[in-house]
Amino acid sequence: MSGYAEDEAVRHVVNIGGVRFLQKPFDMNVLAHELRAALSE
Repeated sequence: MSGYAEDEAVRHVVNIGGVRFLQKPFDMNVLAHELRAALSE
């Protein structure tokens, strides 16, 4: 989770699906969705 996504290495890993990434600000619905998806993997 970050308020910044300027790091090219971070963007690359996120784009290839290596990590889950939440861009701040986010709401509780987004957080709940990402948590459910992570737990379902």
